[in-house]
Amino acid sequence: SSLRASDLGPFPGACAAHPSHSAMDVEYVAGRGMDISSPLVPLEVCGLAGRWCIVVVDPTANVSTVKQQIAMAVGVPVAEQRLFAGMRALSDDESLPAPLPTDGITLVRQTPEEVPTASGPDLFTASVAARSDRSFVLAAVRHNGMALRYADPALRADHEVVLVA
Repeated sequence: SSLRASDLGPFPGACAAHPSHSAMDVEYVAGRGMDISSPLVPLEVCGLAGRWCIVVVDPTANVSTVKQQIAMAVGVPVAEQRLFAGMRALSDDESLPAPLPTDGITLVRQTPEEVPTASGPDLFTASVAARSDRSFVLAAVRHNGMALRYADPALRADHEVVLVA
């Protein structure tokens, strides 16, 4: 038996932030990559501008599985997703927080240049804005101290950034 959008009770089927997504999006992600012996629950996925969608999840699923469901529902590639429960970033290999946050989880989409690679963020190919972003530069120089040469001049003079590099 398949979970239907109408089974979600008080949760509306359409995404406020993406009106083109419908209740069918919720049905589309139901049952994918989940242990069907566990109860499925709706999980609201919000962005900074409002709701992206609602995905139906196994509450014991890991964050990576939920990211795959979100990618299917709204088209944001898994690599560009950062998920937060409240103020805490969720890593791909951890399980969803228990209990699930009543206000859902927050999705922040990273630009492709902000997505960490095996060698860390790439300052050489990054935009001017990214080269000026302190947190992005710190992440890049943690992976490769030589990347400091591509950072904004103000950050090259920043004591903490230089020490991290």
